[in-house]
Amino acid sequence: MLQKYQQANSGCEGTYYRLVDYVDNIPFKSSFFVVKPGFISRQDQHAAKEIWMVKQGEGLLEYDGQLVPLKAGDTYYFSSNMTHQVRNTGTVDIEIFSTWWD
Repeated sequence: MLQKYQQANSGCEGTYYRLVDYVDNIPFKSSFFVVKPGFISRQDQHAAKEIWMVKQGEGLLEYDGQLVPLKAGDTYYFSSNMTHQVRNTGTVDIEIFSTWWD
């Protein structure tokens, strides 16, 4: 059961995220994060597998050293331990829903 979003500081200027706080013990976690125009998210790398669903905005996804165009409506899957980050090259916030699991 979804309890609420908890807003948190991402530690990276121009970005923020909200971690979903689930009441029940479920095998995945999720968050919603935003990257403001002209900013870049921190580079991330972890053992968990992850899926991003882009709600709005456009930019560039850097995945394991390769640049890929990113836009609203796109979905991305990240394998374990692969570096990834997003650059907002557009004029509106990039909004992404993320889910990850071991």
